[in-house]
Amino acid sequence: MGERRARWGYGYQDKIATERILNLLRENFRAGGTLFEGVRLADLDAGRVDDFVLVWEKEVEGNSIKWTREATPLNWGELIGASGLLKELADGYQRLKDRWPGKAVFVRLQSNRPPSSEKHHAQLIPTFSVTEFVRDHWSSGPTVDDSVQVMPYG
Repeated sequence: MGERRARWGYGYQDKIATERILNLLRENFRAGGTLFEGVRLADLDAGRVDDFVLVWEKEVEGNSIKWTREATPLNWGELIGASGLLKELADGYQRLKDRWPGKAVFVRLQSNRPPSSEKHHAQLIPTFSVTEFVRDHWSSGPTVDDSVQVMPYG
C-alpha cells in the first residue's frame, strides 16, 4: 500500500516537473538562448529538494513536491517544527550550494496542501494561523512592524 501511495505522489511530481521544464524550454527557445542545461531527477546530492533539480549556466533550482491524496491543511509543526518542511528546504539549499559552488541556488516547495487557517493556544505560533502568515508575510519576509513571532530566530 505504501508503494501505491508513493507512486500516486510521483505522478504529480512528474506532471509538475514536465510542466516546469516545458515552460523553461519554451522561454529559452523564444529568447534564442541556451542557458538551460538540464534536469536531474531524484538527485541524491540535493537532500529533500531532490524531486527534480534544474540546472542553468549560472543557477540551480531544487524542487520538493509534497502531494497527498488527502490534502490536509499544513500546520505550524509541519512547516517550522524540529523536522519541518522549512528545515528540509534549508538543508536542500545548503547541499545544492555545496554541490554547485559559484551558482545561485534556489529551492521551491510545491504542495496541494493548503495552509491551515486554525489558531490554537498550543501550536508553535499561537497568535496567527499559517494561512495568515503565508498571506501577509511569506513573500515579503519580516518587517520592523511585525510581531516578534514573525521575526527570524536567532
